[in-house]
Amino acid sequence: MSETITLSTGEVTTVQGVIATEITELKAAVKRAENKAARLKSDELDKERRRRANKKIIDAEERAEAAAINGTLTDRLLDVDGFLDAEPPMALVKDVLDGGGTSMLIGHRGSYKTAIALAIALCIACGKWWGRHQTTRGRVLYLVGEGGGRAFGIRLEAWLKHHGVSRDEIRPWFRGVDGAVPFMSDAWDELVEVAKDYKPALIVVDTLARHQVGLEENSNSDASDAVDKADHLRAQTGAAVMVLHHPPKGGTSGRGASAWEGAADSVFLLTKDEPVPGQVEMTTTKQKHRPETGRWAFRIEQVEVSDNGIWPTSMVPVHADPLVVDKAALEAKAAKDAALQAEVLEYIRGRESADMAPNKSEFRDHFQETKRRESALDALAELRRRGEVEEIPGKGRARVLHVVADAKILPFSARNEGTDA
Repeated sequence: MSETITLSTGEVTTVQGVIATEITELKAAVKRAENKAARLKSDELDKERRRRANKKIIDAEERAEAAAINGTLTDRLLDVDGFLDAEPPMALVKDVLDGGGTSMLIGHRGSYKTAIALAIALCIACGKWWGRHQTTRGRVLYLVGEGGGRAFGIRLEAWLKHHGVSRDEIRPWFRGVDGAVPFMSDAWDELVEVAKDYKPALIVVDTLARHQVGLEENSNSDASDAVDKADHLRAQTGAAVMVLHHPPKGGTSGRGASAWEGAADSVFLLTKDEPVPGQVEMTTTKQKHRPETGRWAFRIEQVEVSDNGIWPTSMVPVHADPLVVDKAALEAKAAKDAALQAEVLEYIRGRESADMAPNKSEFRDHFQETKRRESALDALAELRRRGEVEEIPGKGRARVLHVVADAKILPFSARNEGTDA
């Protein structure tokens, strides 16, 4: 056996024997590898073609299914009378939550998202008023993406005990899925079929992060795919879908892609320790079909639950009286303002006692260090308005701040004494 090879110098030569055999085998191995790579590439291309073909089939089936539910384009072509005489959705929670829509409940960790969402859901399941808002009774399906099992059970138990509702009364009206059901999984498609049979009025997705596993949180394309899944669930069941979500650190809108909030009919924000410490405030940040004026405050009550070896109590949100809340918020703000005004007086007096009375620029710099410049300037303006601080000539041409001798900060209750209610 012989093989012709080209040397690095460009010279062509012929080799024989063992070397020629090895070269022949190497060439054959390279050829086999190239053929295998070509087959694998072909297989991958075939796989991708099949995937795309299957997706087209699924999309076509979903469009056909939606058309069967919503009607063809001709069926949905309405004149003025068709729109004006159309049946409105039922109000699940009057003036707050409409049937068949998508809503979001957004709040940082520790803002009682699950407790408040569960309270809304259970009021609907029982047909009980949610605070000052009447509900329409309907079945609820709760997707417990985190804190399930007995941990979720004590939440149910506490709410039922607080409101005097028995297990028997709620049993036909409330069901939950223990564990997340990712939007893009086969389990979600199974959920749609289960929900079609159960016919819930409200489906709660707790939380969005747990149910969008495998999707990029910041991708609007991925988020739109998930929204489509939720819309398909709504179309198949007629249920409203409420999604619980976290905001970014320091933010007030949902974390990640904006597609969810863009698609939502209603968006609510939870803020801890507002309007007063120890409470949580829920405000409306978006309503497609009504004014964005909703505002509710809750105090969180600990309710004893049956012995389970771990948790003695669970949290139940209770609507706070808005008049009491407003008064408490006013008093809390006044107390905070008074404390800052007292600090301003103490700072100016301290500088004056050291013969270093501050000018306005030094005052601003001092409070800028604690990032309270604007609120401190407001406190100074109020003290000057009341004649407790004034500007006087300092050294050279500078004017400095001076505390009037008898200046003092009265507590909130004393300042309001004798005024009309």
